[in-house]
Amino acid sequence: MSSLFPDIKPVIQPVKKVVARPYQLEAIKAAFREWENAASTLIVMPTGTGKSVVFAKILKQWLSGPHIGRVMIMAHRKELIAQAREHAMSAGATCEIEMADSYAGKRADVVAASVQTLNAGRTCFTCDGVNSDDCHTCGGSGRVKRMTRFYPCDFGLIITDEGHHGTASSYRDVYTWFGSNPENKRLFVTATPERADEQGLHNVCDTVAYRMELRDAISEGWLCPIRQQFIEVDGLDLSRVSTRQGDLADGELERAFIGIEDDDQDELLHAIVKPVLETANGQQFIVFASGVKHAELLQAAFNAYDNTKVKTLLGTTDPTQRQLIVKQLKSGEMQGLVNVGVATEGFDCPAVAVVAIARPTKSTSLYLQMIGRGTRPLPGIVDIVRNPMPPEGPELATERRAAIAASEKQNCIVMDFVGNSGTHKLVSVADVLSGDDVDVRDLEEAIRLAHSATDPADMQEAIEKAKLAREAKEERLAKEEERRISTRRKADAVRMTAYDVDLFDGKNFDAYRDYEPDFVDAASVKQVDYLLKLGVSPEKATQTTRRQAGAMITKLKNQSGGDFIVSFGKHKGKKLRDIPRGYLSWMRENMDRADIQRHITTYQNES
Repeated sequence: MSSLFPDIKPVIQPVKKVVARPYQLEAIKAAFREWENAASTLIVMPTGTGKSVVFAKILKQWLSGPHIGRVMIMAHRKELIAQAREHAMSAGATCEIEMADSYAGKRADVVAASVQTLNAGRTCFTCDGVNSDDCHTCGGSGRVKRMTRFYPCDFGLIITDEGHHGTASSYRDVYTWFGSNPENKRLFVTATPERADEQGLHNVCDTVAYRMELRDAISEGWLCPIRQQFIEVDGLDLSRVSTRQGDLADGELERAFIGIEDDDQDELLHAIVKPVLETANGQQFIVFASGVKHAELLQAAFNAYDNTKVKTLLGTTDPTQRQLIVKQLKSGEMQGLVNVGVATEGFDCPAVAVVAIARPTKSTSLYLQMIGRGTRPLPGIVDIVRNPMPPEGPELATERRAAIAASEKQNCIVMDFVGNSGTHKLVSVADVLSGDDVDVRDLEEAIRLAHSATDPADMQEAIEKAKLAREAKEERLAKEEERRISTRRKADAVRMTAYDVDLFDGKNFDAYRDYEPDFVDAASVKQVDYLLKLGVSPEKATQTTRRQAGAMITKLKNQSGGDFIVSFGKHKGKKLRDIPRGYLSWMRENMDRADIQRHITTYQNES
């Protein structure tokens, strides 16, 4: 076994046995269901909900079922490789590592491999590197990628931990090699499927078997609730920091946080250190710095305070030293850890209760990775573990949430250090908890309130309050508008009643409904009726001949504009010019008769 993992003993049957949670069982079943029709599938679960447990159970079921071929777990970091081996062993499988100078044998059930190692060049195993043009393996180059030492048909399942990296060419080359086995299946597991470079996982993955959102994991009591605190840092100007590959440019971002003058630098550092120590109040915390120099300066600033022990973890930190630092944090020997993009994937320390973001980002994936370091509840609070007998953990979401609330770590506080961000849209807790069904107005209001609050805010609660307040306001405005329209209609009705003068000076129009011609060639009943509607006096209408009545009707009907006579309604018999303007406007808005609309328009143009 490699010297890279001297502390890992090959225990095949570990005493502790982890029992899968209900949602984990659902994810496992979903993966096998997808493989019935697809070659590859994806499982998305938030940090701290047990992705490793899921793929460990999957590989166990794969190896114990009718499936053909061994399992390979692929990752890009040493810590992830070590964890993969541990989880494979917890599932009762034999596991060997393919990484650097460690070589996996042909008998292990599972191979935990580094993607970098699989892509590394090695001497051709067919021609022994003699550069023979006849070599069908290397084509005469004498070198092949290390992955080629494995026969594709030996592996039936390839699992990619932190699967959002799977779109990289190094991963794709591995999939292509093992994909020559037509029975090969692939599983991607990740907490953050979205990538800042917009290279979607659909390019390497056929389906999504299961997805759990962060807010659902919190609501169901599997993760600690998150509280957001915005800290305004005087002098921090991010407006001039450029964007590269979808996020703030690292070098420029670090310069903004460090400052130029020594006095500015000191103020910017302590604007972060002091609030973190006050908020943590003795609890453990992790700080994400904007660069190496920024991290080193922050460490010095933290340790300048009495009884504070903080260390820095960088990408260049010696592996042995890295393990020691993580061990000291987990044991409580040190209170805080400052890092630069290292304590994201694969970093597990449930005691961390405060996550300080001194590296603001426009990337949802990166932000989720950072805050995920603090969302795990303390061990044994909601876990269902048999070792070797229960205790059973809380089964109901309300009980799990109550258990977390009663524990020493009641929530995760995320501190976002912000300043003048200009046009940059920086990710916050509200963004990752909101979901697609949240109105952007509620989201913006919750963030605004959190910015003005002095204490950490529950963003899910803040969003819900903003929603209820907006809906109440919209309902109030709707009722006010309804009352306004009702009042206007009543006023219009009063005005219309006032305009409804007797067309015939007190004479009853209905009295002439019984008219009958009393001389030869007298106007017909219909003619008299229409003449009355056109405003002709009853006396004149009833004393005309048919010919006279017809001529009068034609003449009156052909009048236009302001002279057009209305033959119906309250003002029948009146010319448009004689009708009050208020009623005329009402006619314009409410009557759909084309002739009325045309004549009113003509009249208004005449005016």
